[in-house]
Amino acid sequence: MVLLIPLKEQVYEDAWQQALVYNGERLPADQVDLDAPERIDRGIAVTAGVELVEVLERFRSHRQDEPLYFAVDPHLTAAGHRVVAQALYEQLSSH
Repeated sequence: MVLLIPLKEQVYEDAWQQALVYNGERLPADQVDLDAPERIDRGIAVTAGVELVEVLERFRSHRQDEPLYFAVDPHLTAAGHRVVAQALYEQLSSH
């Protein structure tokens, strides 16, 4: 079983907008697919026969509740860990 933790930029629009500015130049947002990492990893997992736990949509649905990532670094807060724990619990309970 593999757990995919999304990047902060995939979850929060403000983090995404900040990421688009690179070396003082704005990157074209329409040329980046924020869901591509999950889609690519899902394909790899299916091919390898590995069960995948994806939390991107859960994170997006909980992003207004309380911060899921720390403001100064990419690590999860306690709230982010709770969302992950719930997803893992549900996945493991389904077996």
